[in-house]
Amino acid sequence: MKSYTFSRYFNLSLLLSSLMILSGCDFLNKDCKSCKHHGNSPKNAETVNNISKLNNKAELTGEVFLSAEGKPLITKDSFEEFWNVYVEGNPQAAMLAGFYPNIRYELFSKVLVPFELAKLYAEKEGKLNTVEFQNKLKKQCEAFEKSLALEVLKEDVLKNIDRSDSAIEKFYKENYTKSAAFQRPPFVKSPASTDALVVEFKTEQDANNFFDKVQKDAAHFSNLAKNDKKEVQELKAVTMETPDVDASVAMKLNELKSNEVAKIESGKDKFFVVKVTRKNEPQYLSYVDVKNNPELKEAVVQILIQTDAPELINKKLDELKNKYNVKENAQYFEKEVASRQSELQEKLKALQAQEAQEQAELEEIKQQPQEA
Repeated sequence: MKSYTFSRYFNLSLLLSSLMILSGCDFLNKDCKSCKHHGNSPKNAETVNNISKLNNKAELTGEVFLSAEGKPLITKDSFEEFWNVYVEGNPQAAMLAGFYPNIRYELFSKVLVPFELAKLYAEKEGKLNTVEFQNKLKKQCEAFEKSLALEVLKEDVLKNIDRSDSAIEKFYKENYTKSAAFQRPPFVKSPASTDALVVEFKTEQDANNFFDKVQKDAAHFSNLAKNDKKEVQELKAVTMETPDVDASVAMKLNELKSNEVAKIESGKDKFFVVKVTRKNEPQYLSYVDVKNNPELKEAVVQILIQTDAPELINKKLDELKNKYNVKENAQYFEKEVASRQSELQEKLKALQAQEAQEQAELEEIKQQPQEA
C-alpha cells in the first residue's frame, strides 16, 4: 500500500505512551494488579472500560487483522473500537482521514502491529514477570497516569474556548494567511507562485554576456534575447513542485522579487538567465467556503483550539499553583545554571590562554634565524 506522511498532522506522543501501557500494563483493565491505580475509581471507569477493549482478547470478534500461532491479536472489531477511542481524543483524526485515506492503515501497521509483536515476544520469552520488567511497568503506569491526568486538565480548560460561528469566522480571517496550519490544501486553493521569462545557455560565458545586458536594461529582456537569437521561455505560476521546470530555476524564482533578474547555474553545460515578471500571492478558501463544509469548519475549530491552548493551559497551571500553595525550588536550578556557566567561562578562558600561548610560540619560531 502507498505510504502517506501523516506524523506531522498528529501528536502521537500520548498515543504511543498509551499503547506501551496497553502492551503490558494492567492499569487499563478492571483486575489490575501491577499498579496501584487500576481503574476502580468512578472517574476512571468509563475511560478504562473503553480503552481496555482493545487489549481484552475475549472481545476479539470480527475479521482478523493480525494473528499469531492461529490466535487473533487484532480484529476488525477491536481495531474499530481503538480507532473510535483515538478519534474521541483526537477530533482532527476523523477529518484528516478523509484527505489521507491511508492513515488508518499506517496507525495499524506502524503502531499497533509492532506493539502486539513486542508484547508477544515478552510473553513467550518470560520477560513479563521479571523484576526488571515489573519495575519499569510500575514507572510506566505512574507516568501514564500523570499523562492522562494532564489530558483531563487540558480537556477541562479547552471546554471554555469560544466555538461560536462569530469566533470561528474571526479567527479564520485573522489567521488564514499567517498560521502554518492553513498553508496547505484544502485551505490553500493555489500556492504562492512566480511568472518569469527564462533564457537557457550552454556556456557560462554566453550566460554572463547576456546577464550583463539585462542587468542594465531588464525592461527589454525579451528584445535583448531576440537580438541574440535566443529563445525566451515564458513560465507561468511556477512553484517548487512545478513539473518540467529545472529545480534550480524554481528555487531561485521563489527567492526573487518582481522584475528582478538573475543568472543560475544548474550543471556543467546548463545555465539560465531569468527575469521575474510577476509574483502571485497564494489563494485561500473564503470563510464562506469553510463555513459551508462541516469537515473544514471543524478543522478550523481544532486549529483555533491548538492555537489558544498553550496560553490557556499555562494560565490554568498558574491558577493551580496559587490554589494549592505550590512551591517551586527554582533557586536550586538557578544555582546549578550559574555554576555551569562559571565552569564554561573558566574552560573558555583556559582555551583562549592555550591558543594565545600556541600562537606566541609559533611567532617565536618564525622569528628565529634560519640556518644556512
